[in-house]
Amino acid sequence: MPHRLPQPPDAMPLREALRAMRHMLRKGGETLIDTIPVADLPVPGLAGAVLHQVEALARGVDHVTSGMAKLVLGASEQRGPSLPGIAGLDAPDAAFAAACYAALRAVLSHLGVANVFLSEAAIRHAYLAVMADHPDDAEPLLAARLTLALLRGHVIRGLTAVDAAHVPGAGLDQVAIFAVMLWLQTDRPEGEDIAALDAATDMAVALCGDISRACAAETPVALAALFKEFAPRV
Repeated sequence: MPHRLPQPPDAMPLREALRAMRHMLRKGGETLIDTIPVADLPVPGLAGAVLHQVEALARGVDHVTSGMAKLVLGASEQRGPSLPGIAGLDAPDAAFAAACYAALRAVLSHLGVANVFLSEAAIRHAYLAVMADHPDDAEPLLAARLTLALLRGHVIRGLTAVDAAHVPGAGLDQVAIFAVMLWLQTDRPEGEDIAALDAATDMAVALCGDISRACAAETPVALAALFKEFAPRV
């Protein structure tokens, strides 16, 4: 009987834990600066020094988890992902989660939003749930189902009112997820993944009212129509 090589351990839970630590460290550092009466501290500059140490550890976590974005967003020889390409891989749930995580992080950065937590685990769970029931859906309809599943899974966490103000109507999570799913349906020339993602983000902001209404309906048909119409325009 042939011997099978052991499968390498899934690194996603470790990435999730490191990102959660980074998020808590940054939020904790900001809270420290906001709440401690600096003038009353026995050691001048103590709060700033603590925050500096927190940021140093957070940067270390970033370094551990940043290689994924370079692969996904075309900063290497690997071509950027697409929904059909992901579905054909050996581990499509892991590939989708990695691609969606990196793209969402880039979209939020483009919108000027920082210090939110993105759950790669929730992204993977949403993909698995949708593909289990609708593996043969046409691309726009599949993208619409995934969009709604990602919203229900709260893959973007820790948004504040200040964050939401970056998008009219406070639909920041809807716009960001729509932008990523729109991008995953585009036929992008090699080397233009980041430019296409920025264009998809700007288009999603312009469509925020339509996106909000389609998401509120909680049925994929209206979202699928938006994807079908606008994916070729990115």
